Amino acid sequence: MSETPNTYPQALAPPTEARLSLRALLIVMTVIAMLAALVGNFVRDLKPDEKLRLGLAWGLWLALGLIWIGYLARKRFAAERAIGRVLLILPMFDEKVPSMGAGRSASNAVACALGALLALFFVTLEYLPTRSGGPPMWPGPSNVIMYLFGMVTLGKMAAILWWRKSIRFGEVGVLWDCTVLRWDQIVAHNLVDGVWPVLELKGISQKNVDCLLKIPVPDEQCETVRKLVAERITATISIPDLPTEVDVARVPLSKALRSPATLRYLGMVCLRLVVVAVVLHSIMKGVTGIREFDRAAFAGLLIPGLSAVFIQRGRSLQRLQGPPLVRLTGRMSWLPVAVAAAACVGFYQVGMNSGGLNDWFDFAAGFACGWAARIPFYSMAWKQFDLCANSVALRSLYNWPWADVRLVKWKRKTGKLVLGRGLRRIVSRVPTEQREAVEEMLRKKLVIELTPHGATSSTLAEPQAATFAPNNEAAASPIPAYIEP
Repeated sequence: MSETPNTYPQALAPPTEARLSLRALLIVMTVIAMLAALVGNFVRDLKPDEKLRLGLAWGLWLALGLIWIGYLARKRFAAERAIGRVLLILPMFDEKVPSMGAGRSASNAVACALGALLALFFVTLEYLPTRSGGPPMWPGPSNVIMYLFGMVTLGKMAAILWWRKSIRFGEVGVLWDCTVLRWDQIVAHNLVDGVWPVLELKGISQKNVDCLLKIPVPDEQCETVRKLVAERITATISIPDLPTEVDVARVPLSKALRSPATLRYLGMVCLRLVVVAVVLHSIMKGVTGIREFDRAAFAGLLIPGLSAVFIQRGRSLQRLQGPPLVRLTGRMSWLPVAVAAAACVGFYQVGMNSGGLNDWFDFAAGFACGWAARIPFYSMAWKQFDLCANSVALRSLYNWPWADVRLVKWKRKTGKLVLGRGLRRIVSRVPTEQREAVEEMLRKKLVIELTPHGATSSTLAEPQAATFAPNNEAAASPIPAYIEP
């Protein structure tokens, strides 16, 4: 009897690994009791007000850690449900280092625990001395960093001890940690034979970010894994399989120097270093010398971009975007960038010549200057966008639903593609191997009509407009009438 997808050998997988067993609870209680015994004598010698401050600080540290662990456990539970029924489970302790074993994973958990205790130590030093003036329990900037560091390290330790010990192959995709790699979103795969066979899976995760998994495969499971991957992976997306910065850094120097991606990544690294140096210099020295203007300018530059990233990363918006189908590189058109740069210079001149006329006026001018500077800055940094099932996603910065997208120009011969929304434009040079996929997306998502002046205009395609009738001349031809050959 031949082996079917329903009879793959698998461990008896629990419904979820994001749970505490009785053994784990006993271990945690033992550790907490030992720590309490160690610090008990130290706390008894403190004054009552110092005990209060220290108790509040420790309680806040512990509460933040538990909240973060609960958030990660909730993400893990949702990811486990997203992959469907489990077909196969393999031991795995790191997605980048296949040779990592249980011993090194345990040492990483111990290092995370020591990092969390180090953060708690610095928080304790901050709250022990009695302060004069201001609320003593309110955390300062350095304390906020220690709280966040302790929270992240506690979450990392919990993930290592809970679920970062195995990888799950499900009916829908592969699950590692809280990352889901769907079968239909895998760009490339390769089973590398060696002393310890390694399965490399490269694709787009559920967060719409690049994902590379290096999975160690036991010898007795090689045939099962090879058959599972061959049956499940379906090529439904058009995303270039380009080497990442990590891939270029790990190859021998002789090969890296011949790779065309090396110079591009070196340029990106140099640009990042220059940007960091300019930002640090601006923070220390200021831009105009007017404190209110400088602070508001940094707020206008950072807050809208960070908020857009967090909003675009949201699960509800990702569900609205749909899975990415075609990934392209491009740029924004120069007209909005030039207008934003001119506005930035104008607000900068206003801030320089205001002479500290009014604090609120300086705040408003600075925020407007930073907000205008954000557009050309992000336009130069952003080089990638996706044609998704429901929208055009611009690398977590913008989201254009297909209902608002207009096809400005598409030349199949040269691969020039221009998409518009309002006054904004995306200009891309589509590679030869992706032009057919792009043209298919345009056929399905947009209905194009010729205007009397010969320009092209587009509207959202209705469900029945995704297929073209044979009796329609424009639809019967391999290239529709709105596409310039």
